Amino acid sequence: MKWVYTIVRRWYVVIVAMYSLLLANPEPIPLSFDSCYMQSSWYKKVLDSCMQAWYAAEALHEHRSHSMSEDERTLYINMLMGRLTFASFCLAQCIKTEQTIMSDELDYLEQVLEQITKQCTTLAAQCAEHRSCAQQLIQIMVQKLRSIE
Repeated sequence: MKWVYTIVRRWYVVIVAMYSLLLANPEPIPLSFDSCYMQSSWYKKVLDSCMQAWYAAEALHEHRSHSMSEDERTLYINMLMGRLTFASFCLAQCIKTEQTIMSDELDYLEQVLEQITKQCTTLAAQCAEHRSCAQQLIQIMVQKLRSIE
């Protein structure tokens, strides 16, 4: 009879421990690998934004001959303009904080901006205002990049 008491007592302890874990319900700590080990620099933000702008310009270029709804075109134009504006801001912050950028990184970023410019020159006439605005933003960013070198 003593062995039954020991088994019941052990199960009781296990059940109480499991129940207390369920009641505690600790919130997970919102940490990601990127936030811990890959701190985003201003240069990385510039590059990421430029890549997203390049995607938007490429999408507008590819779909110019196909039927693209007005909403889709507006979405891509807004993405292009917003990302270029944010990239310009981040580049200004990069210069302001005197962040060290290697010359290879500057060259690569300039090449990305040139590709975006090429895509923007082929945009349809419906996007003419946005095209010239995007090209001006890119020119300003290229001038800032060259002033860093």
